[in-house]
Amino acid sequence: MENIRANGYYTINHINRELIQRAHYTSAKFEKEVSEFDLCKIEKVFLDDFPAPFVKESTIKVGMELKEEIPIQSNDTILVVGEIKSIYLEKESLEENGQIDLNKADIACISGLNRYHIPKQVASYPYARLEELPDFK
Repeated sequence: MENIRANGYYTINHINRELIQRAHYTSAKFEKEVSEFDLCKIEKVFLDDFPAPFVKESTIKVGMELKEEIPIQSNDTILVVGEIKSIYLEKESLEENGQIDLNKADIACISGLNRYHIPKQVASYPYARLEELPDFK
């Protein structure tokens, strides 16, 4: 959080299957002067003069600008609100309609603090409109 405050920018990097273990350990409490990129052997890359590093191996990279911090008193955390400034993704994961195919991007997801999964699309529906509500039986 100190880096985000000092910089005003941060990145969100979607992790693929190959990076799960190394990415998991970046959440350890490192000393301020220690780079989790270096210790976890994750290669960083700077793109288009964006001031914060991205994960080179990430298939979807999002550059964010810090807009607001909202303290959550009940569990002593901070909700970070940012504005998307840039998005980088592999062309193969982008569908013709502009949607991202997470299966093609080989995205991993997390449940809880330490359980990782590979998502699988099971359905796709049109935008929900009340006048188009199916007759559920």
